[in-house]
Amino acid sequence: MIEDLDHLAQRLRQLARLTQDLRAENRALQGEIGRRDAQIRSLHGTLETAQSRVDAVLARLPVPPSEAAQEDDAQADDPASEAEDENAIAAPHPAADERRSMHGTT
Repeated sequence: MIEDLDHLAQRLRQLARLTQDLRAENRALQGEIGRRDAQIRSLHGTLETAQSRVDAVLARLPVPPSEAAQEDDAQADDPASEAEDENAIAAPHPAADERRSMHGTT
């Protein structure tokens, strides 16, 4: 009977150590998740910035003549697209001026 109680006490000590170890590991993993989440948010911001810069560069590129002719044909078929295109031409990308000045291109 005493041997059974000793064995049970030993098993409880093992369980307590294992529980402490698992809690410590859990805290470490939660910290790692937090760091990775922050890194992901940072990378998303970098990606959005890069996409905006690429969009701004693409908006400044001239349209090749073959594509311009295709766009003119499409606009002639769709009067609503003409109004959209006029608005797009009249309203440049909102951050384009900021990006140009930031990179010394103005």
